[in-house]
Amino acid sequence: MQRLTFFLLFFCLLNPLLAQFQDNFDDGSFPNDPSWLGNTDIYVVNAANELQLMDVDAGTSQIYTSLSVADSVGWEFFCRLEFNPSTSNQLRIYLQASSPDLFGNQQGYFLQIGASGSEDALEFWRQDGSSETLLFSGSSAGVAEEPAIRVRVIRDNSANWTLAVDYSGGTNFVEEGSIMDDTYATGNYFGFTCEYSATRRDKFYFDDILIGPLQLDETPPELLAADPVDPTSLLLTFSEPLAEAPAENLANYQIDNGITINSATLQTDPTQVLLDLSPMTSGTTYTVGAIDVEDLSGNASTGQQITYTYFLLENAVAFDILFNEIFPVPDPGITNLPDAEFIELFNRSDKAISLEDFEIADRSGSKFLDAFIFPPNTYLIICDAADVDLFSGFGAVLGVPSLFTLNNQDDDLQLFNSEGILIHEINYDESWYQDAEKSDGGWSIEQVNPNLYCQGGANWRASVAVNGGTPGQQNSVFEDEPDQTAPAMLEAIALAEDRLLLRYNETMNIAAGDPSVYDIPGAGAVIDAQLDAAAQEVTLIIEAPFFVDQMDYTISANDLVADCSGNTIGAMNNVTFTYLATAPAAPYDIVIHEFFPDPTPAIGLPEQEFIELYNRSDKVINLDSFIISDGDKEVRLPFFLLEPGNYVLLYESNEASFGSYGDTLALDDFISLGNEIGIVGLLDPQGDAVHALLYDISWYRDAEKRNGGWTLEMINPEAPCQGSENWRASENGSGGTPGRANSV
Repeated sequence: MQRLTFFLLFFCLLNPLLAQFQDNFDDGSFPNDPSWLGNTDIYVVNAANELQLMDVDAGTSQIYTSLSVADSVGWEFFCRLEFNPSTSNQLRIYLQASSPDLFGNQQGYFLQIGASGSEDALEFWRQDGSSETLLFSGSSAGVAEEPAIRVRVIRDNSANWTLAVDYSGGTNFVEEGSIMDDTYATGNYFGFTCEYSATRRDKFYFDDILIGPLQLDETPPELLAADPVDPTSLLLTFSEPLAEAPAENLANYQIDNGITINSATLQTDPTQVLLDLSPMTSGTTYTVGAIDVEDLSGNASTGQQITYTYFLLENAVAFDILFNEIFPVPDPGITNLPDAEFIELFNRSDKAISLEDFEIADRSGSKFLDAFIFPPNTYLIICDAADVDLFSGFGAVLGVPSLFTLNNQDDDLQLFNSEGILIHEINYDESWYQDAEKSDGGWSIEQVNPNLYCQGGANWRASVAVNGGTPGQQNSVFEDEPDQTAPAMLEAIALAEDRLLLRYNETMNIAAGDPSVYDIPGAGAVIDAQLDAAAQEVTLIIEAPFFVDQMDYTISANDLVADCSGNTIGAMNNVTFTYLATAPAAPYDIVIHEFFPDPTPAIGLPEQEFIELYNRSDKVINLDSFIISDGDKEVRLPFFLLEPGNYVLLYESNEASFGSYGDTLALDDFISLGNEIGIVGLLDPQGDAVHALLYDISWYRDAEKRNGGWTLEMINPEAPCQGSENWRASENGSGGTPGRANSV
């Protein structure tokens, strides 16, 4: 503690802004401003802005500055020797000298580097005329090999000398020795003497010289912080080092709410005192007071208090903390929210949780969180560190340097605790706004009911707050009914004779991924189950006997299956499906039957391009990995069983919906249909054409309808090769017939 106390005291007492002498040789003015005297003609400032000896041969040299110092003074400097010092290659640093001839008789004090042997130490000497007395030495061998050191020396008004050194040249100083010597109270000069052989004539370097008076400390210590360590320990932090006796006097401290202080211990860091207490209660706010605590100069503190809240920290488990609000599309022109993204977390548990080393992630990467105590039933705004000031007025904020950017349309967010356990995950997309206008930007997406976290997007919607969102506060769409609703199977789709996709209506527990919980009478046992990341879909594989074409099956799950809130599946534990054996598509088995290249102005249909496919064959055809193309761009289709005689509409998702017109495939991407001329084609997974069209505006056969708002319809699907003669504008009053027989 003595060493640390010295350095903190030195920092307080020697202020570079008040220095009597300072030179770091950066301004190119040497030997002027400040003035240096002596053999200045053989010293240069090198490229590293160090003062370097540059003699032509062996010899001695000195440089000095006129500097009158009395008691209470501090010195600091850096020096470097590119050789191992000795009695014939030696450096002296005169801190106080009575005469400008540093090689002559002196009354003063100096430091010396250079002695005989391999145990060379930094030495502190007094000179009395021509006589020299060693006062003390630093660490043995500390300067024996090419020293590059930073030195600090202070002399207080009682003539106590203290020497500190960082032997690496940095500022991590360690006390090397101290002594009381009041032989000479003043000095008139500071400087360096160098003695060197021919090979060492340019190997002495100096930098960062600072000399100044010590300032009188009349400021008492200030209580800065009170940090609970555990239920019975409180760490107090003061503004400066403390004197040990008053710091450990129990009478100088008091805590309310019935807390007893058993002991007070000054720490290795002398600005801190550890109080041992009777147990504190989690979630309780306390006030601690301190009085008559003294610094090293004897300044006693007046009565001061600080308030803190103690929390017993507990580990987070799944769903203790939830993603509660997200802001992926800022738009300050729409609402009053800041022009910056944020993620809001909600601690729905009754625990205080430390977020230190929690990991937050999206598709592009992840970031670790800094220390933060997350109290129960509170909110926390997560944003980029550069945006903290923008959100500080809304509530608690935790900045993350270079936080990932949220995708506007869709993204996957995950929160892991410090042990890598998944706490919460959401997979949002634009449908979560449940408001087409607000999805364009400026509005946050809020979780409705933190008890229904298993329901995914159905439990989220655009904020209705006038500001556009509620960061750091209860959500504007908040509801708090407990989740007591059992999950349900939505549908089962036979992907192949041995493979089944099962969809649930909400996020399920881990048992939903256990093959043993499922039963399919009439088919083989389920031997594998893979639950998707959102825990709402599971892909099942069965052993023989496999599914039979055109056969109906029912899959059921036992009561081990539950949603993530623990509600067991109950009566909705089964669903019926039909297995349809699929066949590959030959050319013209599926045709482009209707398309909408120019939806503006709207006549009656949604104002969005679409393509209608029609299965004119007697086969069930799986559209998985089929391709639609405009000649330049290709978009692959997802799994969909197109049965004989049926239609399916293809269009881009997140736009107007065609769901009311029959079977649809809303695609994340779409091709471009030219208004006046274009190509539209359907290719099988291998890239072979199934049907393709090269159309132009003449296909409408109607001068008015060609201006937009009307679809182009195939006249006879049994004559797919007739080209333009088999197409014309729709005659339906709404502008087209998506999902049903064409009007022409």
